[in-house]
Amino acid sequence: MIRRSVRMSLAAAMLATLILFPLPARSGTTTQGVRPDVWIKLCGSKVGCTGPRNPPTAKIPWKGNNVHNTTGWHQTQSAWWDEGTWIFFWITLQNDGPVGGTLRLKGCVGHGRFMVQQYALGLHNKMEYYKPLVITSAVKNGTWQHYFPANGARKVQITLAIQEKQIRGVGIVFTCPVTLRSGDGTVKDTVVATMTTY
Repeated sequence: MIRRSVRMSLAAAMLATLILFPLPARSGTTTQGVRPDVWIKLCGSKVGCTGPRNPPTAKIPWKGNNVHNTTGWHQTQSAWWDEGTWIFFWITLQNDGPVGGTLRLKGCVGHGRFMVQQYALGLHNKMEYYKPLVITSAVKNGTWQHYFPANGARKVQITLAIQEKQIRGVGIVFTCPVTLRSGDGTVKDTVVATMTTY
């Protein structure tokens, strides 16, 4: 009788633990219900998003739509890059989750050899500074944020502009990850821009 009551007490204690401390959310979700989704597309190099080794923009597909990971798997856009030129990538952000929420964006910052010159709102294709639309500092710091409604109802599009500082050499690679994350930081999605000099 005593053993039976002990067993019942243990079972009751375990049940109470589950009630007081619920299981964590399934992988890919947050308690907020948001699901960051970011895509990437090459606009091209040179002033007008054209270059000898880059096909016309219309023929380049977006990568990363409805793909969610932080490794860049199936979300990497590669391009050839001539010495001393600029290159442009277009990035689309949305929330695939069933609940709207505020998402944050963190992009690569570059360095002395590869200058991340600008993150600007909108899809641009010329080597210009779009001052009213520039969000460069906030994206590099990971502090740029925006409210996204549920189920991909609204997209935000951004142009990433990078300049190669006349490095001598062929086959030099620069990799630029850009990550969209939930407000609590538990769910992320990352696209990657990879550039190789020729």
